[in-house]
Amino acid sequence: MCVDCWGDRGPGLDWQMAGTNRRLPSISPVEFRGVDSQSRNTLPVGMGRKSREKRERKVREVEFKRHYVDPPQVKYPVRLRASIGSTGSERLLARLAKDTFLSLWSYPNVVRDEPQGKAVIAKEIADLMIVFEDDIVLFSDKDCRFPSTGNLDIDWSRWFRNAVEKSAKQLWGAERHIRQHPHRIFIDSKCKIQLPIQLPGQTRMRIHRVVVAHGASQRCREALGGSGSLMIMPQIIGDDHKKTRANGGAPFAIGRVSATNPFVHVLDDTSLELLLKNLDTVSDFVGYIRKKEAFIESGRLGMAAGEEALLGLYVAKLNGNDEHDFVVSAQADDTPIALSESRWHEFLKSGERRRQREADKVSYLWDGLIEQFAGHFMAGTSHHLSEVDSTHGDFEKVLRFFARESRLRRRVLSSALVHMHRTTPATRTRLRVVPPMRPGDPYWVLLLFPFANNLNVGERVPYERYRAIRQEYLNCCLRVAKLKWPEALDIVGFATESGRESYGSEDAAYLDARIWTDQMQRDARTVQEKLQILITPNMIATHISEYPKP
Repeated sequence: MCVDCWGDRGPGLDWQMAGTNRRLPSISPVEFRGVDSQSRNTLPVGMGRKSREKRERKVREVEFKRHYVDPPQVKYPVRLRASIGSTGSERLLARLAKDTFLSLWSYPNVVRDEPQGKAVIAKEIADLMIVFEDDIVLFSDKDCRFPSTGNLDIDWSRWFRNAVEKSAKQLWGAERHIRQHPHRIFIDSKCKIQLPIQLPGQTRMRIHRVVVAHGASQRCREALGGSGSLMIMPQIIGDDHKKTRANGGAPFAIGRVSATNPFVHVLDDTSLELLLKNLDTVSDFVGYIRKKEAFIESGRLGMAAGEEALLGLYVAKLNGNDEHDFVVSAQADDTPIALSESRWHEFLKSGERRRQREADKVSYLWDGLIEQFAGHFMAGTSHHLSEVDSTHGDFEKVLRFFARESRLRRRVLSSALVHMHRTTPATRTRLRVVPPMRPGDPYWVLLLFPFANNLNVGERVPYERYRAIRQEYLNCCLRVAKLKWPEALDIVGFATESGRESYGSEDAAYLDARIWTDQMQRDARTVQEKLQILITPNMIATHISEYPKP
């Protein structure tokens, strides 16, 4: 159930909400006149009407070009961007990860500082490190040629030792370093720039280890057919991977890499791309590997013909919290189940999948917004950030709410924004509140705010003043949302221009509603009454299905 509210512009300088004559406090006539008098005085006194209109139009065109066409002004130091990977396979991994996890949380080739005599050298921790909320995902990427001795048992044993076992040892060492020395992690080869994102505390930190082992897919296809994805057989543990077939070994099958060390996910060329293209948000991907690990360690899986066999079960089943999960019926004799890849291939050919992909197209608008915010922050061009060192944590926290949304939830939010843009004239305010789909989700406040120059107010409002007004109005909306939904804990806001076409600007805001005093309650009620925010909103019943019906 969404809440939708329209606003109208008022006469002259009054920007009104529907059904009220009360002015927005932040834009009183006195304040506007004080600002606009400067721009008005740039026009020669005694100018004719046509000349004045021409000059005013040129002024507007210059301002439009400065804010929407010209490169934005750098307002604070540019932040060094992370490495893009040093080898072809590492660059592929970094590119896929950037599309899925986005740049603010993806850090290729992170290193630690290691003293060597009087100098300090950089030792690589992981080929890719993802940090998001309480989850850290470590990737080790190895591109090893599969041997061709003519003996498959020997070839597989050597490849496993070089591509999987060595990578797993690197990841276990990386985990130890991160837990013991969380402040000695760097993103540059000179160990001068620390990881620019705060790690979760030890009690909350969840580390996931992923080996990306290239080189075996082609031989796997030749030997077993199929996609070339390695089989998953949990009963194979540690050195069992290197046994010959005569002694119970199984080439191209991965189980538990170690009986004593933490679990390691092993992906190959095929399964890496499979997962990152089909679980292409951080919440979807992390949710999958967490539940996959729990499923394998539960003893309920006997064998999966490949990663796609697991993925086919995962996308088809929901648990009691309406989350995708490995839900299997109890076997009469407690025999672990075997999964074939046929379920996944049938899903790919289904009408449900085609309709899902079509419905999800709009959701990538949300990905673009996140990268746009993050890009301006990293480039030093964010509109209202000045003390960057002190605001980095807050900035990342706000964007984290954007990024934590699943693909389905991004579809909901993006569809709401698109609908609002298409149906809201450039002269009107539009506010929509999107409630959580499940516990833990934030409330979203989406705002379209008219640019003053579209309102026939008789005065040209400087762009910087407009942005300040819009940001303050958005903050007011967040407080009123808490008033309307007292149970809300996290309220996130997004604002842009009404009537926007191919250009515009965006604001984001966040209210931690866990901190809510009686005085804040009274202030919110005053703001609601003065601005007439969410007084008589429209309730819009919404139902969204991950797999839309025809």
